[in-house]
Amino acid sequence: PTPGAAVVKGAVIYGLNPKTVAARVARRTYGTGVAMAYRPGFHDVKHKYYDEDEQGDWVKKAFSIYVKAGSMVPEARVVSKQLRVGFAAQSSMSVTFYSTPTTNPAHLDEYLVREEGRVVIDVPGRGLNRSVTVVMKFGRTQIQASATNDKGEHIATTLQFAKK
Repeated sequence: PTPGAAVVKGAVIYGLNPKTVAARVARRTYGTGVAMAYRPGFHDVKHKYYDEDEQGDWVKKAFSIYVKAGSMVPEARVVSKQLRVGFAAQSSMSVTFYSTPTTNPAHLDEYLVREEGRVVIDVPGRGLNRSVTVVMKFGRTQIQASATNDKGEHIATTLQFAKK
């Protein structure tokens, strides 16, 4: 048997009956860019800053993992995370989705991290107690990524599973 023939056979079987694929192995790690609490030995100190509101060390440009490369991803798996605004007067939030073939990225500026898509959503009001719920739903051949603000307003985009 040749690898090429196996791929073609799999594509034909999938095309005839998509339900034959109940899960897939993620080729890349998928996530978003965030600010998060600093972890010594993991995060690069060049991204570290002191956050007055949190009273501690944080990092910017951190990679928040939703699914790791090499993990089994069942069809229709949903991963949801709550992201808070970064400052009191913030009127919108840009959520950028990233991927990398590495399994444990710390920062967005690491080698092989690439941008996959982006959504921008309004965050009405003022203050630091506002948030956006970010959801990644892993389907058969694509990823549905979305963000919903505290008022229920919703915006979505579609990302393709990496072929390599």
